[in-house]
Order: sequence, then C-alpha cells, then structure tokens
Amino acid sequence: MNPQLLIDMMNEDFAMQVAKEFGIENEPLEVRAALIEALGSNITRRFLLEVLKELPEEKRDGFADLVGTDKLDDMYEIVSPYIPDLDAFVKECAQREIQETKKLIVANT
Repeated sequence: MNPQLLIDMMNEDFAMQVAKEFGIENEPLEVRAALIEALGSNITRRFLLEVLKELPEEKRDGFADLVGTDKLDDMYEIVSPYIPDLDAFVKECAQREIQETKKLIVANT
C-alpha cells in the first residue's frame, strides 16, 4: 500500500499537523517532506499490522494478497466487517505511530 494513500485518507492537513507536532513547520520543504515520507512508511506498516491483528486468520491471506495493489474496494470489503470505522482506525494508527516516533526521537537526544 502506498504511504501517500494513507496520508490522503487521513486528511489534507496531515503533513502540516505532523510538521507542527515535530516542530519542523518552518524547516525547508525538503526536510518536512523527508520526515513525512519516512513517517508515512511507518504509519503504513503499523496500519497493515494492526489490520492483520483485527482480521480473522482465514481473511488474512486475501488481504495480504491485495496489499500493494490498487484494489482498494476489495481491501475495504475484506476489512470493513471487522473495522467498521476505517477512517478513525487509520487516524488512530497514525497517531500511535507519531507518538512512538516522538518517544524514540526524545530517547535518542
């Protein structure tokens, strides 16, 4: 799954919110973009892992086969019975990853 897709699903202001949260809103665009890209990849991985945890075992292979494709409707069809509010789930995964990343940054400074 494309990290940008998850960012787009969250909302248009996601990049600016993240930049503010990390205190880099006034940094050059390249710096902000690098953080958003890396964080987007981490959010995507967290999202996929969390989805797999929610799915019954018999649905996991079908979902995993769709990862990396553009068959979002098919993915949603598999996920929606187990995660009815996917938008909220994505935002929750993103927020948890942001908080974990911030903890790591603070721990390493």
